[in-house]
Amino acid sequence: MKNIEDIEFRLLTEEEVFGDSNGNGQLDIFKAYGTKCAADDFAILSGAYVNAKNHTAEGKELKDRSGWWWTKTAVNNKYVRTVDSYGGRDTVFCNYRDLGVRPAIKYSSIKDICSSEERGYNGVTEVKCFEGCLTSAVDADLQNILEQSYLSGKLVKTNKKVPRDKRAWDDYDSPYEEELIDTYLYNGESYGRVRANFDEEQYQLSNGITYTRGSYVWCRSEPKTLLVSKEKDIAIFKNAIVGGIPFDINQNKKYDMPFAQTFMASFLKEKLPMMLAPTTVENYLQEFVDNSNENTANTTNVYGLNYEQVSEEEIIKGAIESDIPVMLHGESGDGKSARVKQFDKDATIIYLGTASLDYLTGKSVYSEKDGRVINIAPPWYDKHVKKCEKAPDKIHILFFDEITNGTKSTQGAALNIVLDKEVNGIWKLPENCRIVAAGNETKDSTLATKLGQPLFNRFAHAYIETKAEDWLKWATSKKKESETIPFEKQEESTIHPAICAYIAYKGEEVLRKPYTGEKPNADPRKWEMASQMLYKTNKPHMLRSLIGTELTTDFIAFTSQSVITLDDVLNGNYTDAIENLDVSKKYATIVGLTSADINDYEKVKDFTDKLGREYSAVFDCIWASDNVERLEKVYEAKMASEQEGGHRK
Repeated sequence: MKNIEDIEFRLLTEEEVFGDSNGNGQLDIFKAYGTKCAADDFAILSGAYVNAKNHTAEGKELKDRSGWWWTKTAVNNKYVRTVDSYGGRDTVFCNYRDLGVRPAIKYSSIKDICSSEERGYNGVTEVKCFEGCLTSAVDADLQNILEQSYLSGKLVKTNKKVPRDKRAWDDYDSPYEEELIDTYLYNGESYGRVRANFDEEQYQLSNGITYTRGSYVWCRSEPKTLLVSKEKDIAIFKNAIVGGIPFDINQNKKYDMPFAQTFMASFLKEKLPMMLAPTTVENYLQEFVDNSNENTANTTNVYGLNYEQVSEEEIIKGAIESDIPVMLHGESGDGKSARVKQFDKDATIIYLGTASLDYLTGKSVYSEKDGRVINIAPPWYDKHVKKCEKAPDKIHILFFDEITNGTKSTQGAALNIVLDKEVNGIWKLPENCRIVAAGNETKDSTLATKLGQPLFNRFAHAYIETKAEDWLKWATSKKKESETIPFEKQEESTIHPAICAYIAYKGEEVLRKPYTGEKPNADPRKWEMASQMLYKTNKPHMLRSLIGTELTTDFIAFTSQSVITLDDVLNGNYTDAIENLDVSKKYATIVGLTSADINDYEKVKDFTDKLGREYSAVFDCIWASDNVERLEKVYEAKMASEQEGGHRK
């Protein structure tokens, strides 16, 4: 085989992708696989666009979302032919940066370094090659471990640096500005810390986590999958492997030069080999020894700080424990009140949107008997003080809900309570009282107003945005809390498993629908109400009164599918049925299995592994939730799998 620098990487022509007007010349790869192309997480992080509503023919998961990608064909010496997210022909200006790069190679030039040939989707030949290329974002746990290790200087740097264009995706007329991404070793694998340079404000990557532009994401180096046409001796990368690379830079937005003279041609020749080169650590062995020495001084974290990322819930908890007032922001139905009750189920709630000034601060009454003015504390104050005195070792929350809907006078009175921790300058709040507030943004409520700066600045601020993953975690934690409740009363505490399954499969697409004021719309709170109605009536059609007719129809179609039950799995009655499960049915099956007892975990886990790694991970997440005993069970199984070479016993 040639050195990687000598391999000739190129782009495919329009004819190779689509064929001519009669369909002649199209590669057999595309006839079988289709022309839609997914993008690696690294490519999305670098600026490649993918469409959340379009997927390749292989599936409907996050990793299957399709995007735009370059061909090498010019159109009228002005535009460049591209493939859009629907797999159709399109044209764009040559200096666009939000397309993916999907190189092609002579298969014979790399065959000796590829894995064994396998039959992939629809019979297309697949091989794996180029193990050192950044590809997928790691899961949340490993993300935190790598980030903390990086910030404390404990990761071992490799010789490999990965090039990409650091320009913003819409910086059309600027030249390529190179950014070199360092890679690091952790537990024998290579990872890169990649700054998100999305073409949108945020993206959800294949690990299920939503990141905002500018944040840092750890990606794993993995072998690339290539699709092979033996007939034409061509191997093309299955996914777009990098984004943000313009075809050419031209102030006049006109492509008028041979492909060999374009920037894309130089990138494929000079930069792509750097991306695909193997990872080496020869020059860093001594650094590894030094970092492993317990006596080595840690000069990168002299204050002993913990640099792990924190969630909004952790910010709320930290503020409450630090006795700092905290305000929760979020859309209607995002569960702001529910989050407060997670910390104090018996919180004292004052709705500022409807509260009068007297109700909030108390009132003064003139006594004709002795000519004195008597100050009367508000009723909520006396009740709250009694709760605090009855349980002095517990934190009790005073919760100002709908604070942005309050009048100027009630907001002003609330400021005094927050500022001085006393009511009307007379009645002190107990030492174990903590203040939390919540309100809607002005864009989400016609009654909401912006808080004045003095009141706004008295709070720490947590911005709640309920994602499907968060909602499912909450829904399944409710399930764990209810396991000791008699079955006939469980509907008061659990979320219906059919609703959990539906949202696990559909995600944000169905968790929230836009409010129109004309027909019912879904939001996280509505789904909890839907669960209550479904338990009480057992009639899915009733849900149209809560989430609308269209969504109810889709929910019924999903729940009426045949799935493999827990009894089927425990009794081994599923061998033939697995082949009939599509993506939708797999999700429905997985969530139905989360009712498994801890003693049945091994048997159920063996089954979920047969469905695929992604489904098995979803099962572990929902089944374990925040249950310590179950989390330990999942961890033990993972360790046993690694010791067995990646295969569970």
